[in-house]
Amino acid sequence: MVLYALSCHYVRVLLARRAKQLRILLSNDVLPFQSQWITSIRAAHVAFVGLLQPGLRSNGKPASPRSDARAEEEEAELLASPSGPPEGNQSTYTSEDGPAEETRRLLLPIISTTYEAALAKLRARNGNLELSSEPLDDKLEACGTALVLLEELFHTVMGNEAPHTVPRKPHDFGALEDVPPWLVRYLARVTSATPSKLWRRRVMAFLNQVPFDFLRLVQRALDCMPVEESPAQSRGADDDDEEEPLPLEAAHKPAMNIFAHWLVLVMLLDGVWWIGDIGHWELGRIIHFIETQGFVLDLAEGETWWPETMCAIKSTLGGAA
Repeated sequence: MVLYALSCHYVRVLLARRAKQLRILLSNDVLPFQSQWITSIRAAHVAFVGLLQPGLRSNGKPASPRSDARAEEEEAELLASPSGPPEGNQSTYTSEDGPAEETRRLLLPIISTTYEAALAKLRARNGNLELSSEPLDDKLEACGTALVLLEELFHTVMGNEAPHTVPRKPHDFGALEDVPPWLVRYLARVTSATPSKLWRRRVMAFLNQVPFDFLRLVQRALDCMPVEESPAQSRGADDDDEEEPLPLEAAHKPAMNIFAHWLVLVMLLDGVWWIGDIGHWELGRIIHFIETQGFVLDLAEGETWWPETMCAIKSTLGGAA
């Protein structure tokens, strides 16, 4: 389901870009999704976790702990492995789990040397989420939690760090009681329910870890953004009319700022064939939205917005390999 959601969205992105180049109209049926791809990724994770609940067991037998020494050794080995693209001649792994060659050579070094300063600015810009003496509402509190998770993710991916905590494998398999343990472990990995050394799973797991209130803020904003139009579409009778700002809440600003920084990591997955340029496409939509809506990001005079800078650099590199 995760692979389908991402690959389907990426194909639609490719079609939309080609249509723009050819100045043709696309049917609504093939236009890129807005936020449905996020819903599909989160739904797969929630479904797997839900199946582990004891109340969903198909029989009345009590759950019995399963010991699988080999499986635990394999998982320990997986977590101990480096998280980034390997060095040397292992180009196959790199092309399946990280940046395309040009992105790896040119964009990855820039991101790895600038992300700490960018996170520091993001943290300072959203300092009220942590330092406010008044109780935060649920949405701002969710943004604060998402910011902490984002910082951990950047340090894990860029610094090749192992996850700080390794959740124990649940002994109670719930509705999966009769399913072979290897299949349960496989499902846990592909739905990002367990830690992984693979970049694509670590980065996408962010969508499963952030609070639902944060994700709902992001999705509402994404759904307000029109899908990128082709030149033929943009020449309408109302071209001279100014676009009215959409009724978004104050919490949308930190939420979209955090989400845009996460999309920088997604841009590093352009070597994964079913992800491709999704990160670049979505970040470009957000940048355009911010410009047209007058979304103030509280930048200092002369300061540039890091996600926008990284997106501009990625644009000079062309599409995904």
